Amino acid sequence: MMRLIFIFLTFLTIGFGDIVLNDDTIKLDNFSLPYYQDKTKNIKIEDIVNIKFDTQVKNKFALGYIQSNSWFKFKITNNSTDDSFILQLKEPFFEYVSFYEYKNNSWIKNSADIKTPLDKRFLNDIHPSFEFKIKQNETKTFYLQIDAKFTQYGVLEIHKNQNTIIKQQLFSTSIYLFYFGGLFVILCFNLFLLFSTREKIYFYYVSYIIFSIIFVLVFSGLDLYLGLANWHHHLYLFTPPLVISLILFSVNFLHTKEVLPNTYKFLQGLIFLFIVLEILCLYDFDTWLPKISLMSLITYLALLYTAIRSYFKNISKAHYYLFTMIFYITTVIMMSSMVNGLLEINAINRYSFVAGSFFEILIFNLLLADRFSQIQKDKIKAQDELLEMKNSNEKFLQNEVQIRTNKINTLLKDKDLLLKEVYHRVKNNFQIVISMLYLESSKYKKEENKLSFAQLINRIKSMSLVHQFLYKSETLSQIPAQKYISKIIEEVEKVYARQNINITHNIDSTILTMDEAMALGIIINEVLNNSIKYHPDKTKCKIELSFKSEKNQTFLTIQDNGTGFDEEKESEGLGLNLITQFTQKLKNSQMKFTKDNGTLFELNFIV
Repeated sequence: MMRLIFIFLTFLTIGFGDIVLNDDTIKLDNFSLPYYQDKTKNIKIEDIVNIKFDTQVKNKFALGYIQSNSWFKFKITNNSTDDSFILQLKEPFFEYVSFYEYKNNSWIKNSADIKTPLDKRFLNDIHPSFEFKIKQNETKTFYLQIDAKFTQYGVLEIHKNQNTIIKQQLFSTSIYLFYFGGLFVILCFNLFLLFSTREKIYFYYVSYIIFSIIFVLVFSGLDLYLGLANWHHHLYLFTPPLVISLILFSVNFLHTKEVLPNTYKFLQGLIFLFIVLEILCLYDFDTWLPKISLMSLITYLALLYTAIRSYFKNISKAHYYLFTMIFYITTVIMMSSMVNGLLEINAINRYSFVAGSFFEILIFNLLLADRFSQIQKDKIKAQDELLEMKNSNEKFLQNEVQIRTNKINTLLKDKDLLLKEVYHRVKNNFQIVISMLYLESSKYKKEENKLSFAQLINRIKSMSLVHQFLYKSETLSQIPAQKYISKIIEEVEKVYARQNINITHNIDSTILTMDEAMALGIIINEVLNNSIKYHPDKTKCKIELSFKSEKNQTFLTIQDNGTGFDEEKESEGLGLNLITQFTQKLKNSQMKFTKDNGTLFELNFIV
């Protein structure tokens, strides 16, 4: 009871607005103090001590956008046993922060504004802090001068030691670390979705996250730890891209262009205005940046209106977007009202925007993740349907192919039978002609006449052999050169069996077509007949035949040991004409006769 009476009497003696420090004062964070607004920004400390401070403000002040210096007067009575205390201003963004203490008959100034390096500050902290000393039972007056580029709000606290300051720093830092850590994880996840889908909505959302990180980094003052003090205020120029990316994301997510074309045009107009304001800020930063804050608030309300209209249009997931925007815009309004001096500054108003931003980004992330999941499900469903259709089509095609294959096989068998029948009939017809020629030759007794018939029969036999080999061939179109040419040589030897003849041959295993075999059969037959025909009777006739293939080139040579024949005389005969004509039927063929120790016939062509 006596203690309460003592405190009451103390307040009566020190007057309204005075600050009393007791032994139980660990942190003083709820008090009022005299305030003066210097609109001229020219008043010095020597002048301010003579000015009467008629206005009282709370230590948690929100003065709004004012173009003035603010002076705070601290009249402090120390009733504690300590004599050293710390004054801290819990906002980092002030352009000018000076603490004045009267010592040795002069006012001592300590500064800790935004451009003061952290290592030159009292606590190396982004929040301006000043140490002051008051002896026990002494009353002393201090002054604090602040000036901000835009709004002025903050909290003034008096601490007995650094422990309470460190605890507060850990609390605020943990909030922002949680925010930035969460957004970094969400950003990485959505970068994966962006590269996976290549959809514009994920690009807008990723941009929105990045600009939100920059904005909160500046809003919290943590950019000062990164050495960006000189750029602190200019980093607010990322606000227009932040709002523009949110607009683009929203109209894409809510299908505003298709469902609400007029609203879409209005939002496009807002984007244009933000671009104009961004350009104007580059010319006059101080004047136009506050306009961006106003435009941002208008845009958030426009997006809320768009969400409500989309909800009643039954746009998918619009109710989630609407709920998220209501929560987020509420926190934005609370923060904006505090910044403009309409609401007092407290932990809820100060940090609600951070919570609202994180909640908004988190919900949007869940919606986009669900969208991605649905897209994947649709793709899998489409692939299953396509696979089922493909299997069905494959079965149908297999049946069709099988049916047509059976028909083709039947047709091929019929064709093979027909060709074999044709070859067989042609061969038989040749045999009939050969038999008739044999009968006709038997009428003649002269050996010369019989030889002429034999040569003619061999010509026909060489053609008959082609059809005989084709008839026996499995492919009905290929003739083995080795067997075919050997058979022709054998038939020639039969005709001249009574004469002294020796024909040797070396034939490669080459496959001939019907046309090639027909031409070669006539050519070989005529050359062999000429070699035997013009060979002297007194000596043995030796003939060497070679048939070789190298790659796609084929070489035929026939060498005899005779005296050769008269080319001019024989040029009018049937034999040489047949050789010339059938040589021309072979592809890229070349032939020549050489008379040197007998006659050498050379022929090459492309198989």
